[in-house]
Amino acid sequence: MLESETFVYSPFDIRIATVSNRATMWTLYDGSSPIMDFSGSGALEVRYLQGPSGILARGIGSNGRGGSIGLLVEMVGPS
Repeated sequence: MLESETFVYSPFDIRIATVSNRATMWTLYDGSSPIMDFSGSGALEVRYLQGPSGILARGIGSNGRGGSIGLLVEMVGPS
């Protein structure tokens, strides 16, 4: 079976949700920068760490109770 995705946009043309056959993922923004993704039930799924040039790290997973999650480094700036 093919999976389909539908996107929901804010009035400012920022994608705020992704709806697939399996789940809905909502994204919270600080201005135009994503800072957190939530499941359709409201559980925290991903946190984004922003730097001056974009996303520095992305946290994966959640304990469902607002606990801390680990960060995975995606991009490293100049040393």
